[in-house]
Amino acid sequence: MEKKKVIFIGCGYVSVWAYKELYGRLRKKINNKEIEVTVISISNCHDFHGFTGEFINGFLPINFKSTPQEQIFKGANYIQAKLKSIQASENAVEYINDNGDVAKLHYDQLVLGTGSLDNFDSIEGANAYGLSVKKSNGIKELRERLVRNLTEAENSNDPNEIESLLSFTVIGAGFAGVEVSGNLVESLNILKSDFPILEKYSFKVNLVYSSDEILPQLQKKRVLRNYSIKTIEKLGIHLYPNQKVQKIVDGKVFMEDGSSLNTNFVVCTMGQTNDVYSKESSMKINDSKRLIVDAFLKNPEHGNIWSGGDAAIVKRPYFSGTCNYDALWAIKHGTRIGKNLTRVLKNKKPGKFKYPGLGQTASFYKNKAILEIYGLPFTGILAWYIRIGFFLYFMPSRRLAFNAFKSILFDSKIRKSSWHSLIQQNQEELIIDRDFNKVEAL
Repeated sequence: MEKKKVIFIGCGYVSVWAYKELYGRLRKKINNKEIEVTVISISNCHDFHGFTGEFINGFLPINFKSTPQEQIFKGANYIQAKLKSIQASENAVEYINDNGDVAKLHYDQLVLGTGSLDNFDSIEGANAYGLSVKKSNGIKELRERLVRNLTEAENSNDPNEIESLLSFTVIGAGFAGVEVSGNLVESLNILKSDFPILEKYSFKVNLVYSSDEILPQLQKKRVLRNYSIKTIEKLGIHLYPNQKVQKIVDGKVFMEDGSSLNTNFVVCTMGQTNDVYSKESSMKINDSKRLIVDAFLKNPEHGNIWSGGDAAIVKRPYFSGTCNYDALWAIKHGTRIGKNLTRVLKNKKPGKFKYPGLGQTASFYKNKAILEIYGLPFTGILAWYIRIGFFLYFMPSRRLAFNAFKSILFDSKIRKSSWHSLIQQNQEELIIDRDFNKVEAL
């Protein structure tokens, strides 16, 4: 029997859950290398995005966000490299390793599970000054930047500088935007005991968005929408509707109408894009650079290329429109792809993607969340606990999920210790910088 070669591109949800399904069904053949699986990814781990708010405010340690690839892709070859091109006509991919060398691999089946990138190119200066919660170390950078701003504000005598340092701006009012802004408020309230400047001066969290209202996804979900608006108002978040950001510079955010915000802390959550298919013209992609796939989650032009999640356009079964771009849809797409790969490798016909959808959720801070399951709305503490259980269930590693559950039971101690270690680290770096500046002055 000729060896079959399967290549996975990326460590996103689609790749993780497709491989879990494939390995669970064809474990023996994969371990015996009768089916050779290769994973090519620029990252050496899978990043779990479900607990964005909990990672920001320290409710969960940041180390629970990432799962090493060896825990997920058991039995597979792993190449940490950047994809250069997909040569679908040759059933091959090219990649670039850390040394800049280009190599080529051929495949029988190809899975594109790259997820997506923040669309930072849509705003001038976003790449230089914008923070991201989507990229691998984005939340870690956000927390470090938050503490650095507070430390600098504590040591400043300039009111204008303090205003800028204590102004925190989030661009985009979708689920990610409201979750980030709400948990920034909670984080700042937690840090008041460590930074007296927060009692002397009022901090300001700004939410800037181009639509009329927050959470445009909930236009027809009145219960969830009203609860969200009331919660945002209660948190004291400053809303800037119908405002399109033109550019971000150091210490300023400029709008297209000429107005500006004095802030040097900007989190961008205003959309996603994809560049995986830019070098392959024979595959159909849409305007947002997402692959068009059929009901089996394969590309119509190349029946051995599979994709889903953020990287593809997938028709939603039983409804008009397409699947949302969130983790649950990517997980379900991956599971179907894994089943279809198993069937194809056994010379059977693939099955259609039939998952109708479950719901959506966002957490503003601890005990405050919105949740929809099969059209039923939940709010407050009940929604928050259901959401926690839901995300624990879908974490890619059972060991990681169990440790995260233990951490949740002792959240107050963990939150304090996680912030204190950051504060101590930042103060040590500040002392080193001061000593260095003194030496430079001499």
